[in-house]
Amino acid sequence: MGPEAARRPLASDALALVGLAGGVFGAVAWLPRIVASDAKVESWPAIDRIELSLALDEPPKFRAEAILDLSAIDGRTVHLLLNRALAPDRVETSGGRAVPWKDLGRLASRYWREGRVLALDLGEAPRGGRARVRVAYSGRADDEKRGRDWRGMLLLAADELRMSEQTVFYPLAPAELESPAVRRAPARVTVVAPADLEVFVSGRTCEAPPAHDGARSWCFEIARPSTLSVVGGRRTRRETVRDGARVVTLLLPEHAELAGAIADESSRMIASFAARFGASPDATLGVF
Repeated sequence: MGPEAARRPLASDALALVGLAGGVFGAVAWLPRIVASDAKVESWPAIDRIELSLALDEPPKFRAEAILDLSAIDGRTVHLLLNRALAPDRVETSGGRAVPWKDLGRLASRYWREGRVLALDLGEAPRGGRARVRVAYSGRADDEKRGRDWRGMLLLAADELRMSEQTVFYPLAPAELESPAVRRAPARVTVVAPADLEVFVSGRTCEAPPAHDGARSWCFEIARPSTLSVVGGRRTRRETVRDGARVVTLLLPEHAELAGAIADESSRMIASFAARFGASPDATLGVF
């Protein structure tokens, strides 16, 4: 199946009919429930590791590639969730074989309403229920809904970016459909962003690849299973390490003098949690 055929909404005729009915009978309120019930997924794979590369240097354009080590695959079809503003450009196995995919529409879940379900056809049931897939995808990272609750949205402006597991900005597998719980995994995240932006991911910095003129590259290694969040902007950056915990503040220039006080308070909070729940090696806290 080619990309254009794969991207064609399966419920387009039904949506047109509902739109007509809504215009005649005032039943527009039906539309979200019908759209949200498009895709019903019985099982999701486990994600053992993610290698994620983000290109954010041409806002609001979003380009990315995710290499996913998957397990607990039941059958030849793998389901993943991705922001509906984004679409795959290429899906392939670790060996470079193209993987056909279908867009199954929005998930039958109130929580993940900004996501779309991708069904990847691996061609045959993988041995041991494991596979590695590479998904290249792109789209707009700003759907012009600023000023509203940004849950489920990517926000990428010339001076700020915010992304979290709630925005589904990378392919993921929900652990629960009615909560923000996702399948956590170790990860390596590289980001290319405008040179005047500071970027933060909750992980240890690593050697970043070179960037072109006008851009800057970042690399973060997350050794333990975690969910991914990326924030950044034209901010003043300060890092403080105390008792093995790292506090990173990204503050507007007019608030930069508060970095020390915020780091002090954050360090006390981390120590309090460690005393109550046990130490967290290489803990990192970002304040944005």
